[in-house]
Amino acid sequence: MIATQFGNDFHLHFSANGDTRILAPGASITFAPDGKMVYPTYDGDIWTINRDGGEQRQLTNSRFNDFSPRVSPDGRFIFFTSQRSGVTQVWRMNADGSSQTQVTKTEGGYPRFVTPDGKWIYYLSNMRQTLWKVAADGGEEIQVSERKMYSPAFTPDGQMVAYVFPDQGMKIGVMSLADNKLLKVYAPADETPWPHLLDWSTDNRTLNYVIRGDTKNSLWQQSMDEDRPRFVADLGDKEISDFAVAPDGDGFAYVRGEWLHNAVLISSLN
Repeated sequence: MIATQFGNDFHLHFSANGDTRILAPGASITFAPDGKMVYPTYDGDIWTINRDGGEQRQLTNSRFNDFSPRVSPDGRFIFFTSQRSGVTQVWRMNADGSSQTQVTKTEGGYPRFVTPDGKWIYYLSNMRQTLWKVAADGGEEIQVSERKMYSPAFTPDGQMVAYVFPDQGMKIGVMSLADNKLLKVYAPADETPWPHLLDWSTDNRTLNYVIRGDTKNSLWQQSMDEDRPRFVADLGDKEISDFAVAPDGDGFAYVRGEWLHNAVLISSLN
């Protein structure tokens, strides 16, 4: 019997001052306010780790997948997506992994941002790809926008959200959260590659995004005060599955790797 063995070698990377450090296997990445990184693995659990690779700690240990973490601005809570209730919903836990509680009950989806006052969590609907919000303690789930969004990223002050238009040539839009008004539309650095994995700098005016090309990936910055983006860094030829800017502005993290498919021969089955 011949079977296909499926795996990956995605790892967290942290880059600052021209130096890049490979940390640990991971699927996506976000930062806590103190600079620690919070990430899920492809095994379905959520961990924390320092920028130097130290103090690695497991936070969840469920037979269901836990992923898409986002940390509250005060560092007390981590919101994440889990399927442990049977469907994809938003959950909350303390920063040490304790008191894991379900937040959404109906729409459900992927946490994207916790407001500066910690009262609201914005999330992307699992079914509709539209933006919703819910109180941090749960309650009514409110649709924020009817626009379908890809890779939404919020300014640290919670005033704007940037996202990719899948149906408009992969352009990047910037929307005001106060009135859902579209403030800016940017063409990517190149019309051919696909911009994705957006995140804002701490100045609330500079948008960072990864360009996925045919042979390599690159990091670009788009200022709200300029029309054209500028090149920042080459991220190599392997797939980039996530990207985040450090909360102090000193460096950035990303997840890079590739999917592995191997043929396996199984014999002596008698």
